[in-house]
Amino acid sequence: MSGGALADLRSCVDMQRVWLSSFALAYTLGHMKTLAAILLVGWVSIFNAFAEAPLISKGSSDWRYFDQGTSPDGEWASTEFDDSAWKTGIAPLGYETDDGPELKTTVSFGDDAERKRAVTYFRKSFDIADLALIKEAAVKIAADDGAVVYLNGKEIGRLRMGKGAITETTFAAGKNGSADVADHLMEVPSDTLVDGKNVIAVSLHQAEPASSGLFLDLALGGMSANELAEALFERRMRDLMAGYEDKMMKFTTAYRAAADEVARAALTYPSSIDTNNALFELILESPEHPGVVDAASWLSQYQGFTDAVSDVLLKYHHASETDSFAMLMIYNRYRPDPSMASLLEKVRANHPNKTFQALAAFSLSNGVKESKKKEVLLEEAEAKIGDYAFNDRSIKPMIVGELFEMRNLNIGQVAPEIEGEDIDGVVFKLSDYRGKVVVLDFWGHW
Repeated sequence: MSGGALADLRSCVDMQRVWLSSFALAYTLGHMKTLAAILLVGWVSIFNAFAEAPLISKGSSDWRYFDQGTSPDGEWASTEFDDSAWKTGIAPLGYETDDGPELKTTVSFGDDAERKRAVTYFRKSFDIADLALIKEAAVKIAADDGAVVYLNGKEIGRLRMGKGAITETTFAAGKNGSADVADHLMEVPSDTLVDGKNVIAVSLHQAEPASSGLFLDLALGGMSANELAEALFERRMRDLMAGYEDKMMKFTTAYRAAADEVARAALTYPSSIDTNNALFELILESPEHPGVVDAASWLSQYQGFTDAVSDVLLKYHHASETDSFAMLMIYNRYRPDPSMASLLEKVRANHPNKTFQALAAFSLSNGVKESKKKEVLLEEAEAKIGDYAFNDRSIKPMIVGELFEMRNLNIGQVAPEIEGEDIDGVVFKLSDYRGKVVVLDFWGHW
């Protein structure tokens, strides 16, 4: 693909992500879901008396729910509300989740599967014996499609819900794609919990009347300040990335649906500058957080690094063995960033995993002009890479191809033999035309 094609907006939209040279990496919302699945580990930690158990565990019982499709009378999210007439069940609660969690309680969506109720209401009470023992707290929620969460009558967070008033006819602003069961974090404001009885309440919303599944599971626990800071880093990073990906998907949809070139030209390609700048700030605020590698990998695709980000990776993350670190080095192979050189040299020399040493050598080889040194780096990469594959694509054939090109396709060398059939089906060999002027036209598309 030529440089001109890379700059062509239509190619960008058709491919959604254009990658340089012969290697294409798809960094899509599905990848964003893969990242989400590895985030927020080890979050629940209760101080002192709560050290052994969270305030509310996932899969807990005694949830109360109202599935009539109308709004409950009164202040349904408050601690004083009488929910004794509501049905009870065990989480996860919901309906029709073939690829979601295994439900313990099935709620009603109404009489028409094509016109499901927009909202179902949930409440659960819990007691706190000594509020002073809880320094920080957070909610982890898995839900399909959207949710608004209240604690003691105060809203503390929304998931896939728009701004403004929420009623019994409000649908979610987005779908829970592929039954995302990853937990989403909501910080609990310090003045929300109280000694004695507390109530957490959730309005759970479908994205549209014919939408399929619905589910809710939730945990609430205390966290140390450090744990909360780490979890919030993950949430901020994920929200930033997902926000830009959502803009890209909307733009792509609108571009493909446009009636003509005039309509396409009127669309504005989403800029990643604000997302990039926010990720830069996030990295510099929490340089030791393992999620920095994910944020840096994003930046390597959209804007490149600053020296400050490279210094953070060099100091704290040069021994990372994550997929994001591998992707960062592979992408740098086709879009070299000079600020990455010191990091790659350190990985090449000292990384505990030979595969990552190989990826570093492969990445470094593209910025080397002296052919012998470049050949040494590629040979080193070939010897160490093994059968490593990224996004189901083996890296070794790429390295072998680079070496073949270096050794056989330089100016002045005899061209390697090529055999094939002409347009009439007659077999030919390139050597048959030795001594004659030959024009070779190689082309391809992806």
